Amino acid sequence: MIRGEYPLSPADLCTLHILPDILESGVYSLKIEGRMKKPEYVASVAAMYRKYVDMYIEKGKKGYKVDSADVQMLKDIYNRGEFTDGYYKRHNGAEIMSVKRPNHTGTKAAVILNYNRKKQEVTAKALERLYENDVLEIFLSENVSVKSVSANEGTTFTTRVSSDIEKYMKNAGDKKMYIMRTRNNMLISDIEKKYLLNGSDAENKIKIGGAVVVCQNTPVSIDVWCGDIHAHADGSMPQKAANRPVTEDDIVKQIKKTGATEFVFDDTELTVSVEEGLFINIKELNQLRRDVLEILKQKLISSLVPTDRVAVRDVTEKTHTKNGNAVSKVMTSVYVSTREQFDVALNASNVDMIAFEADINDWDKMVEAAHNNHKEIFLCLPYIFRERGKNFMGEHMEFLKNNMLDGYVFRNMEEICWFDTHLLDRKKTVIDNTIYGFNDKALEFIEQYKPYLITASYELNMKELNHLASDKLEVCVYGNIPVMISAGCIKKTYGRCDGKEGITVLKDRLGNDFKCKNQCTGCYNIIYNSKPLKLTDVADELNDNFISRKYMFTTENVYETKAVLDGHIGVDFTRGHFKRGVD
Repeated sequence: MIRGEYPLSPADLCTLHILPDILESGVYSLKIEGRMKKPEYVASVAAMYRKYVDMYIEKGKKGYKVDSADVQMLKDIYNRGEFTDGYYKRHNGAEIMSVKRPNHTGTKAAVILNYNRKKQEVTAKALERLYENDVLEIFLSENVSVKSVSANEGTTFTTRVSSDIEKYMKNAGDKKMYIMRTRNNMLISDIEKKYLLNGSDAENKIKIGGAVVVCQNTPVSIDVWCGDIHAHADGSMPQKAANRPVTEDDIVKQIKKTGATEFVFDDTELTVSVEEGLFINIKELNQLRRDVLEILKQKLISSLVPTDRVAVRDVTEKTHTKNGNAVSKVMTSVYVSTREQFDVALNASNVDMIAFEADINDWDKMVEAAHNNHKEIFLCLPYIFRERGKNFMGEHMEFLKNNMLDGYVFRNMEEICWFDTHLLDRKKTVIDNTIYGFNDKALEFIEQYKPYLITASYELNMKELNHLASDKLEVCVYGNIPVMISAGCIKKTYGRCDGKEGITVLKDRLGNDFKCKNQCTGCYNIIYNSKPLKLTDVADELNDNFISRKYMFTTENVYETKAVLDGHIGVDFTRGHFKRGVD
């Protein structure tokens, strides 16, 4: 069991040094991850890659050179330890993970020279230019905050710390202890000024026109437009002014306060018409401005959405066919990970189809046994299909060319392409949920591969599942659902790789156990949910397009497998997204 660290926390990817190789491989789009990151991160990283793409285009590979100061700036913005080039240069390993810390590590701002316990102060030498209001920390068993200072690189300074660190100083011996900077205040301020929009940054905003009309006995109205897109909003009735009536200048002043929105009014296209002697509430006018700008924004977004949507079909239409043929009953398919599970499914009278993982031995014997028991049998291909997977399947080329399998379960597009490239018969092609038949557009794409079955996404709820326009759907009604499939191997990350398949248990912050199976054949990990999915008693809520019900066995023993197929599933289970949908 692994606890207390962060075995699934990856180090931050930085590919600046290998960017020419990436671009020369045929890549024409670069993706920058910015989820849950601050605006200055997205702005600075996007700008940095723009800089180096332009450098490559202008100077080519020979003239391409990464400035170490740029890399240091990126580390200052966000990093979870040292940068990594990830899977580009390796299959997996500890160097692509950051198991000690799951968030920003910052940079080494200063090396500690001495500690005064009486004053609770450290004397340190600055390794970088430090500024007032920087956030400084010492990473120990509990993080120690350090009072910010202004210091030039190379100078010595003294400052207070929030906790007594004497015992850590003694335990460190000759090993250096560092003050880390986790917020470079001056850098962030510069990025905000250079890249991020603010109220006065009108030149980067969308120019719009507008018209405001204030008339007696008529609601205050605002019209705004951007090109051919118009938006309108009405407010309350203006009142007779008791003291000072509203003027055109008053309204213009408020209407032009577009603040942090995407818009700014073009003075040449802004008109205000006000009858004399009227009063309007400025607070209401400001709300009216916000409302109409939001309407305009949504209309502009809608104008960019493609109109070639697949129409939502009437789910009351029951097709109950499969590949054009009538289906007499719903199939029961069983996916097994061990030979013992296979033997249980083989002897179960309610099982129509068995799919077995490729790392189970005796493929020919299992095929023969399944057919003798009048069951279809399929080979499940690996979840991750890289060089190891290709080599493994290549070693079984004779079987793939001459076998009695009914078909294959494909988990990724690489496998389908590999089969087609090697002119191998895919037979009955089952598309597993990892090829993500999430919506009708995805199913339309999948149809070109003439699937026998398509396993629906585990992330859809009942209503969303019933809207899928295919009559070849399979729904998983039982199984320990994979919550993560990763080429990163936890055993290898912790230096415990023994080349033997097994189960590592991960414990989350709530105390739930997640079983992690290392697949040595393809050298990857599958992390299963802490509770099995159970939909056996609610699957009838799905329409007749779902012609197969899938039982997926992973870590179950013989007795557990038999109990599930006999209908005895324990009380500790989950409905997954079936009643909830995507969060």
